[in-house]
Parts: sequence; C-alpha cells; structure tokens
Amino acid sequence: MENRPEVYTEHEGTVRVSGSTLPKQAACCAYSYLQKGIERIDFFYIGANAGHQAMKAMTILSFMIRGELQDIGCVCFEPIRVLTNTVDMLGSGEVKEKDATVWRVVLIRR
Repeated sequence: MENRPEVYTEHEGTVRVSGSTLPKQAACCAYSYLQKGIERIDFFYIGANAGHQAMKAMTILSFMIRGELQDIGCVCFEPIRVLTNTVDMLGSGEVKEKDATVWRVVLIRR
C-alpha cells in the first residue's frame, strides 16, 4: 500500500512555478526570500513543463547563492511529493486533489 502524500500548505517562502514561468524571475524571487531571512524556500509546481522551468530556476538560484553568499558551502534541493487542491476551471468547478512536487532548498553552511 502506497503512503498518501500530505496536502501542501503554501507559506511565505513558496515560489509557484508554471510552464510559462521565467526561470530567472523565479530564482530572483527565491533569492529575495533568502535576503529577507526566509530560509524555508519551496519551488512548487504541477506537471512536466512546470518541472522543467523549476529545474532551470533552481540552477540559476544555485549560481546566485554561490556567487553572493560566502558562508554557504553547498546548495541542495530535496524533492517532496505532495497533493494540492485545485479548482476544475474547465469543467464542473469542483475542487480536486492533484499530485504536485515541491523542491525544498537546503543550504549547507561552511
């Protein structure tokens, strides 16, 4: 029996990524959270196209952090499978659960 993932609750460090998200803007958003002292940063997305944009954003963020924050030795990303509630805008308008992915930023300090 498969473990049911938890329903994701967005927070102040959530960066929502869609298939049309510009990766540099998402990375800059996440970096601004770090500058504000928010260290729990999640790249949240649903679907393959959004996942591709999230991967590019995480790569850009890694380079930004390594170039600017001297006390960071390593930037890692932890994948987390979650559920999210979405509204069926094209059909009945009912709320449905969908699988989603969160990549949580993990900073390893020197």
